Amino acid sequence: MPYRIREAAAVVRRIFQSVLAGETIASIAKELRAEKIPILSEHWKRAGEPVRTAKYADPYAWSATTILAVIQRVSWYVRHNEKEFTERVREASDQNQEKTVKLKTDRFIQLVKRYTDFSELTTPICETTLYNWIYRGDVFLNVTEADLLYKGNRRNEGRKAGDNHRARSAKGDTIEQRPEEINSRETFGNWEMDSVMGCKGSKAALVVLTERLTRYPVIIRVPDHTMESVVRALDRMERRMGAKFREVFHSITVDNGCEFQDCEGMERSKRARKPRTKIFYCHPYSAYERGSNENMNRIIRRFFPKGTNFDNVSAAEVAEVAEWLANYPRRILGWKTPQTLYDEYMTVAA
Repeated sequence: MPYRIREAAAVVRRIFQSVLAGETIASIAKELRAEKIPILSEHWKRAGEPVRTAKYADPYAWSATTILAVIQRVSWYVRHNEKEFTERVREASDQNQEKTVKLKTDRFIQLVKRYTDFSELTTPICETTLYNWIYRGDVFLNVTEADLLYKGNRRNEGRKAGDNHRARSAKGDTIEQRPEEINSRETFGNWEMDSVMGCKGSKAALVVLTERLTRYPVIIRVPDHTMESVVRALDRMERRMGAKFREVFHSITVDNGCEFQDCEGMERSKRARKPRTKIFYCHPYSAYERGSNENMNRIIRRFFPKGTNFDNVSAAEVAEVAEWLANYPRRILGWKTPQTLYDEYMTVAA
């Protein structure tokens, strides 16, 4: 017969009480078989019915091995005050379902921790435990593995055998000449830059800059995917920021794309004789050398999926995405936002 989670919990409680009372595993199994109590499975369905595997086709096939498996799987529930914590987590899950399901699971976990009072728990719940609860589906009843943003959706888009695209030579200094303080992300003002293109036939594109230390984003919509548009975009930023541009943009690391071939134009200042920034080029086919920028492009694709026609995307929509990214808590920043850290460094610079 189907039974609900509370009834399953009662069976588990009985097993532990019997163990604490000194009964042997074999005697407990014999009692459960005699009373025809359905076995527990590795997972519980949302409706409360046990999942029976071929190994345990008999729903009453309690054995010493089965008892031990239940004890091993459930014992940490007891150690972590499972009943009390589960009620709170379910409540947080229901309250924040719409807001969190579309986010990366790390953000969901932080929301759960924010809305859950841990003060009365004797043992903290780690992130791995929360992930396991999502995978099993017996705590977060409205959030499953299918709701994880990247789970099972990874693709290998590397170069294929037979690709004969010739790598362009760098138009300026390569990443090998980049100072170690930039490589180690010790100083503020060093950026990575790339472009996000639209669908076939879309002329407009996005120029995306990511500050290496704070992960602060700057996203600019440009009318076409050319080096002239990139230079003009930097010119507009310099005119708007004035002398502060040189303080904020010490260096910019780019790939060898056609839109970044005008190294002199990107470095040349419109306000002074000195260069406004320093351009470094990555090695060909080495996107990992701009890892922060590539990750930001991937997040941008949540809002503008591949196939988007940027001719139909306004600058206001792009600015809205940039604001969202700037206020997006990041684990690598200690769950601070890029905007918070950027403002701190800008205050010091001022």
